[in-house]
Amino acid sequence: MKKTILILGLIVGIIFKMDAQIEGLKYLIEYNESTNLYDCKIVIIDGEATTYPQRIQSNSLYTIVVPTGTTLTIDSLYNPTESNQFYMGTIPCLWDFGPKEISPPITPMLDYHSVYANLSPPSAFNDLHTGDTITLFSVFADIDPCENEIRPFDNATDPSSIEMPSGGDYSNGYTLLEGGQVYCGNLLPNISISICYGECTSLIPNLSCLEGVLNFEWSTGDTTEVIEVCPSESTNYYLLVTDTLDMILDSLTFFVAVDSLELQLQDLEICANEMTVASSNVPGGTWVSANPLFATIDANTGIITANNLGGTCIFQYTTPNGCTANSEILVILPNPFELINNQIGACVGEVIAIYPNPLVGLWVSDNPDVATVHSSTGTITTISGGTAIITFTDSSTGCSSTIDLEVSDIPIVSFHGDSEICIGETTKVFPTVGGTWISDDTSIAQFTNAGIVTGISSGTTNLVFANSISGCSSESLLVTVLPATDPLCLVGIDDLESQNIKVYPNPAKDIINVEGILPIESISIYTTGYRKIKNLIFNDGMNNRQISIEDLKSGLYFIEIKSKGKIAYKKLIVE
Repeated sequence: MKKTILILGLIVGIIFKMDAQIEGLKYLIEYNESTNLYDCKIVIIDGEATTYPQRIQSNSLYTIVVPTGTTLTIDSLYNPTESNQFYMGTIPCLWDFGPKEISPPITPMLDYHSVYANLSPPSAFNDLHTGDTITLFSVFADIDPCENEIRPFDNATDPSSIEMPSGGDYSNGYTLLEGGQVYCGNLLPNISISICYGECTSLIPNLSCLEGVLNFEWSTGDTTEVIEVCPSESTNYYLLVTDTLDMILDSLTFFVAVDSLELQLQDLEICANEMTVASSNVPGGTWVSANPLFATIDANTGIITANNLGGTCIFQYTTPNGCTANSEILVILPNPFELINNQIGACVGEVIAIYPNPLVGLWVSDNPDVATVHSSTGTITTISGGTAIITFTDSSTGCSSTIDLEVSDIPIVSFHGDSEICIGETTKVFPTVGGTWISDDTSIAQFTNAGIVTGISSGTTNLVFANSISGCSSESLLVTVLPATDPLCLVGIDDLESQNIKVYPNPAKDIINVEGILPIESISIYTTGYRKIKNLIFNDGMNNRQISIEDLKSGLYFIEIKSKGKIAYKKLIVE
């Protein structure tokens, strides 16, 4: 049965005119041999609609012209759909007959049937693009499809409202909510075939409605019923079918659309780890990388991401019709250097030479308050705690590599006790957690990571604290272990020590208390240079004394305590 394509029209009411997205559409009626119905369609000629307001259908009139006396019924509804803001609509818009004009005097052999869309609730299409063909509804007509006598109203040649007895206007029109009036005519019947560039196809007319001996005249000059064509671009082919008396029985148009793929890379050369994009003149296809070891590509967007290796890569694009093409070669330049881990830790005050042999290019620090870098040698000097990104740009390729540098402060250390101790005595250093203490001579003083230092033999040793997280080491603390003959180390050797002489608080700021079992006769305070700076004598027989030390500067002193002719020494720390 001959494939018949006709064109329908829609008229859309006037709304506020906004920037048109769909610039033009035409109507098409096509006989469907599988359903024996006429499918009423729109074909997007120009533009696209991708937002909800652009996709909403407004007022519409769709006039169908048939031989007079033809019974016409709406059989199936398809598009647009209700509640389709988020592309989930399933209920088609209601299309229904409006006024009709039966056998008007000016064209008594024709009837005109108007079809309107129900606008409540609002209905919307899915996204629309140039070239899309959308079926709105299907109608049944009790006529022979071979007669090819059903068509859309032609605004240019069919009767106007003045010529209609009822005065009705049956002109086609179509309006979208955002886009305005976009109807621009009807399409001529044709048969569409899509092929890939370089392919051939056979043009086979459907002549089931014709009988007898037929003659064929193609626009190519061929005279056979079926021809094979290999167009390099989209082309219309025309066929004229005649009988033995040269009477025209049918004329057909075949439109062969050639997917002539044009691929383009935004960049033909990029650095490792950079991105670019590939594009095609035929939308809706998929991309694949020929060598994902060097670069990957998003199948839908065409966004290319280079890996960290230098090399070359091409990309293949496949259209929705299955046509394929390869892109140009993408050159991926290697980075100037590639560290196994580009995150480096350092301590304040360090000087770091990443590459002993200078690279040719420019080194830059994004945070010179934390770390500076020599512009040509790449030598890094750390200044303060924090983070800095060190970037090297190769002067020959323009490609860059980066180092994420984390600079840690050196640990702060201090004494929480005396820096001078006697053999067997202890002092305390800070911090007491989070790292390891190291001595350069453990024969003089031993220590624990909790900060307890014990004198072993006379002499000096340096203590350094290493932070267990950053690995940074502190400045050294000098510990002096005094010999047993030092006056400070004579404290407590007299037998008065057995009388439980106590001095508290120690360290002290304002007042100290001195207590013993025997009466205290005198108290003297000396500097570490053995200069007596305070001497107090008591005759009241009391065994406890309170002494003001407000006049003493912060530092280390020792106290001489006499009782019953005996002497004891105590150290005193004034804060």
